[in-house]
Amino acid sequence: LSRFRGLPCNEWVDEVISNLEWRFNLKGNKENIVGFEQNQNLKGLDKLSDVLDATSNHQVVEILYHNFKNGGRDIFFTVHPYYVKQFNNRWFLFGLDHKYRNIDTIALDRIVKMNVAEDIQFIPNKDIDFEHYFDDVVGVTIPDQGVEKLHLELQFTEGRFPYVTSKPIHHSQQTVSEEERIISIDVRPNNELIAQILSFGSDVKVLSPEPFLQQIFNNIKENFEQYHTL
Repeated sequence: LSRFRGLPCNEWVDEVISNLEWRFNLKGNKENIVGFEQNQNLKGLDKLSDVLDATSNHQVVEILYHNFKNGGRDIFFTVHPYYVKQFNNRWFLFGLDHKYRNIDTIALDRIVKMNVAEDIQFIPNKDIDFEHYFDDVVGVTIPDQGVEKLHLELQFTEGRFPYVTSKPIHHSQQTVSEEERIISIDVRPNNELIAQILSFGSDVKVLSPEPFLQQIFNNIKENFEQYHTL
């Protein structure tokens, strides 16, 4: 628990730790034997407490957001917050866009400013089960409705295969052939999936389907061309 001291919205941890130390005489043990993956310098952690409060209290929020896609311009929008999720050591807020009525994915590290909109009535979430909202993807990016779920088959090298089977890429992962070191996953492709596959480097080969194989090939080709000119 002491690893969570000092993080936003974890003020209660100090009280709990002090209580446990007193009741179970743990004060003498200062040895740190557990390391958690966390980045205390990550931007947006100071917003986490306010985001969680607004989400749990059903408060509409107005957000000034730094958008990387539109030339790095800051944009302003209003959101009905529904769900907060951590992925790859970053925090994301999911909520209903007040203007367009679609679900926004908001990275907390890109929130410039946020405040509660007292004059707007909160629209409750009645349609989305966030416990299963991410079942068909790797990560947190939900593709457009036109992106269908694919049955991917991936072949790994002998050295990499045991690691992939012990730490699956996706909960749908199945071993197709141990002898040929082939696994399958059923997912809707997104940027996180592509990044995951590319991170394996030459240890993986996409076998099917052909369109996704071609997409990975094009990424590798563009990467090669960047270095080929050196």
